[in-house]
Amino acid sequence: MAGTIYLGYRVLPLVSVEAGYTYSGGATTTLSGIAPANVNALLRDTTELVRGYGDIYSLSLRYHFEPVRNVLVNPRVGYYYWQTRVRASAAGESVATTHSGGGATAGIGLAYRVWRGLEVGAGFDYFYGSHRNGATLLSGSLEWNFGTP
Repeated sequence: MAGTIYLGYRVLPLVSVEAGYTYSGGATTTLSGIAPANVNALLRDTTELVRGYGDIYSLSLRYHFEPVRNVLVNPRVGYYYWQTRVRASAAGESVATTHSGGGATAGIGLAYRVWRGLEVGAGFDYFYGSHRNGATLLSGSLEWNFGTP
């Protein structure tokens, strides 16, 4: 199970700065049928090979515009840091390691204003960074803009 939460501040009427956190949890691998003499080396190799995005921390600049009444388009660009915790276990032994890196992100969101500051929408974000990792995040959103008349 994964989820994202953003906290933003509108610095201009059409521009905001957002900090985000995406939780995706750690990766766990369980191996079976391994000879005990080779377990530790295999577990270390496994934790090095299992990479990818775990939890993501991001800082983005988002632009807001309304091409049609109550329909909002929100392109965004920013930077992020990711961290993946990997644990591999077999034959009663366990090895854990953490991989991390950073990079750039770009995305776009579409939303519909349901009532005053309440918006429901969907987003698409692409992350690309160190270790040649690339990830795509598709998301749904429920957003409340404080102070919106």
